[in-house]
Amino acid sequence: MCCWLFFAPNKLIFDPEKNTFSFMPELNPPQKNNPLHGLTLEMILTDLVTYVGWEKMANKIPINCFLKDPSIKSSLSFLRKTPWARKKVEVMYEFNIKRIEKGKTQ
Repeated sequence: MCCWLFFAPNKLIFDPEKNTFSFMPELNPPQKNNPLHGLTLEMILTDLVTYVGWEKMANKIPINCFLKDPSIKSSLSFLRKTPWARKKVEVMYEFNIKRIEKGKTQ
């Protein structure tokens, strides 16, 4: 019978059969090639509104939450319920990421 004890702060694993400790492998390795890792939909949408604007967003992605009386709250509500629209917003963010990052540093 094998029993594993996990020590989260040190990321150590104790194997009683071998009577040894070893480091626990990363369960969620960092996503170096994913520019959206760690960003919430609200952060993405806010950056796009700041650096692209509602009008250009509505031209590229013609959905009512961007066309008629746009707001962050209504857009978040719609995008959370509609995966295809969220994907389009994420692609738009990735396309404009250099411009957004440049605007943040100024």
